[in-house]
Amino acid sequence: MFVIGFAAVNLVVSGSTFAGTNQSAAADDLAIERMPTAVIEVPAGQINRGNIPTVVIEVPAGRANQGQIPTAVIEAPVGRANQGEIPTVFIGTHESNSPDMPTSDSDVGGSGPMEISDFVKQVFVEGLPYDKANQYDASVVPELLEILEDPEREAHWANVVIVLGVIGDERAVEPLLAFIEKGVEGQMSYRHHVARDGALVGLGYLVNKTGNEKALNYLKAGVIPETWEAKKITGIASYESSTAERNENLSKRAIVSLGLSGNPSAAEALRLLQKPMDAETKKAFQSQISGLVSQALKDNEKISNKGLSAYYREACISFGNC
Repeated sequence: MFVIGFAAVNLVVSGSTFAGTNQSAAADDLAIERMPTAVIEVPAGQINRGNIPTVVIEVPAGRANQGQIPTAVIEAPVGRANQGEIPTVFIGTHESNSPDMPTSDSDVGGSGPMEISDFVKQVFVEGLPYDKANQYDASVVPELLEILEDPEREAHWANVVIVLGVIGDERAVEPLLAFIEKGVEGQMSYRHHVARDGALVGLGYLVNKTGNEKALNYLKAGVIPETWEAKKITGIASYESSTAERNENLSKRAIVSLGLSGNPSAAEALRLLQKPMDAETKKAFQSQISGLVSQALKDNEKISNKGLSAYYREACISFGNC
């Protein structure tokens, strides 16, 4: 099974379901042909024929629909990846698989999960697998939080925040909120940026498992760009032209995460976004997110009724890759 990210963000590839952390790999690992990459935008929740919440995808041109579609942006160095209502979720980064880095549990051996520090070091091109992340329990939370505080391990942060959400331990709430709001001067590094987006997705998963009110209210408030402006967070991504654009993107991620939470109160917050707004700026943003909100509500209902595991299992079956 998989997890999305961000936004969440998941799909079934090679019999697994992936959660919201995608890692970039070397061009030779991804490209069938040496062709320039192309951004592929798909409405949240609709990759080809499935109903899996997802995000903007960038893959090598010529390999967009050949059964190996990643669930988030792998690379976005060229141009602006977010042109419409689709939230661009950059989850996970890593230049390439190194010879000493395991790429799956099978590389490590044993019947149980690998050490958590090894797990989050992996490069998940198609997305961090939900079923693998779900094998870990609260005993690994302290180690994950330690990694999240270590600048030397920035490359692993995107995986860490998703695993923390999947585990669903409420000790992770405050650290995730602090991580999201942790500012930088000027342009934020790519790795830090994708991890911050992933942290919002992680909160959605955590709310699904715990119903934590603080995390839920944080996401509900975050659907309005003015909320992020008031927090005075510093640092923007390379593809964001202004803090205003960044704030809108953070709100879009919060919307997707509310859908992933499967929480009834989250659904109410999403419905409020469909009511007429007065200010012109709010009307413009509402127009951008119309389709995104509708899809988030559909996902919220499905997850509320079936649970995340069953939701992704069904998606796996619909894709015929189980």
